[in-house]
Amino acid sequence: MVNRRKRIGFLFTSIGRESMGVLNYFISIIKAVDSLPDNEKPQFVVIYDEHIKKWVEAIQYSHLELHLVKKQSLIKTLLKSFITGINFFVGNIIKEYSLDGLYPMNDYVGKIKYAASCKIISWYPDFQHKFYPQYFTKSNLIIKEWRLKQIIKKGRHLVLSSNHSKSHLMTFYKPTQLLQIHILPFVSILSQYQLPAFQEMKIKYDVNEPYFFLANQFYKHKNHILVFEAVKLLREKGIFIKLVCSGKLEDYRNPDYIEQVKTYVIDNNLQNDIKMLGIIPREDQLCLMKNCLAVIQPSKFEGWSTVIEDAKTLQMPILASTFGVHKEQLEDKGLYFDEDSSQSLATLLEGYLNGSVKRPLPFDNYEQRVAKFARLFIDLYK
Repeated sequence: MVNRRKRIGFLFTSIGRESMGVLNYFISIIKAVDSLPDNEKPQFVVIYDEHIKKWVEAIQYSHLELHLVKKQSLIKTLLKSFITGINFFVGNIIKEYSLDGLYPMNDYVGKIKYAASCKIISWYPDFQHKFYPQYFTKSNLIIKEWRLKQIIKKGRHLVLSSNHSKSHLMTFYKPTQLLQIHILPFVSILSQYQLPAFQEMKIKYDVNEPYFFLANQFYKHKNHILVFEAVKLLREKGIFIKLVCSGKLEDYRNPDYIEQVKTYVIDNNLQNDIKMLGIIPREDQLCLMKNCLAVIQPSKFEGWSTVIEDAKTLQMPILASTFGVHKEQLEDKGLYFDEDSSQSLATLLEGYLNGSVKRPLPFDNYEQRVAKFARLFIDLYK
């Protein structure tokens, strides 16, 4: 008798338009699992709404079901759940699609019917709002706290991306032993991308000299200003470096920040040293990363840095801030600078350029990292 393939549901119904990185994280899980032998693969049942349709329908996985949920239907069902105290949305999809597992369950609105037959696992990216509440609106903070407290109170399994995040959870929320914490550090899945020729990218983006690469959204906690200050410090010493940045040039939570960044560049005559490309195609971004001198990751907060994972997959050297998650990701294979000191980064950059700072050893094999990531996820449902 052939064993029935496990049916694991993915909830893609609460991914906002500002959270495409979250969607990429979930899709990376599916792609990683697709690298495993067929007998280890579950049936993935993806429940999604219309605004992410084109990305979801582009997923390639050998055992995949896609189910579109209309926004009006979703809102109506959630309102009914609030009123009755029964989570009809989650209960209905568990029953309708015969799910053995569900990921991620982050909105505990009412009691979940049929939960006994389905292993339900929550996920939370990081606890940035506890350290930098000024980067969030009041309503956003209220929603984050409510969701987290419901997960901690009603959930039984919670996935975090790092042990660093786990320490934050234990410090701020002190969950009981009823909530099992699982650490699932993700790996960037890049094998599906066909990178363009670097010569094309040089022409397209007017990149003609060796450069360092910074690939973060322009959010304040991503710490771009510190890197710009380091470029200025080196310039004052007669050391001219080129910095190429990709990433969205806006932050709905802090709309004035990008103007502050641009003003700093202009006021310090750094227009020829720093190039801000904005959002560019993923393939272009990876090509620019693959051909840079080194990747700079100055962020003051991450759940698990996609930039670092991309660079590890491409075997690129990484100059990272001393934030704890970065050290967890890179260990002794990163080059570190003080996240609050532009002089620390300037010194590191100068040493990297003159050869006194050596490039660390290569990162672990990509295929092995992907397989480990995939099996860690599958093991959640054993």
